[in-house]
Amino acid sequence: MLKYLPHRNSTIPGSVIYSAVVFFGVINIIFARQIEEVRSCLMAFLNIIPPERHLFERALNQLKGARVLTIADATNLVNYVVMIGLVIKDDKVDFEVNHTVAKSEQLEISAQLVRLAKEGI
Repeated sequence: MLKYLPHRNSTIPGSVIYSAVVFFGVINIIFARQIEEVRSCLMAFLNIIPPERHLFERALNQLKGARVLTIADATNLVNYVVMIGLVIKDDKVDFEVNHTVAKSEQLEISAQLVRLAKEGI
């Protein structure tokens, strides 16, 4: 069971947006503007704005070696260096997994998750 704890000032960079109490501890969701704030996280959702794609690519390069699971919401990004790509198809959210990139960062994505994915690379 998850218990969500909303926080005030959630648009201030580095601040906690939500906390979720789970069986193994607390998960904090933060709002980050600087990639340095993300390097110590377990996973990062990278929002892609088309005119700023070069910033997205720079952020991914700066995360190399940090062992951060990268997730993005654009088609075909999983073919590059994102580990999990979210895709909307037929009004449903699907995902793709790039197991090769995850392995290069010494992260293991479970076989069950790879089977559930639209594509496993």
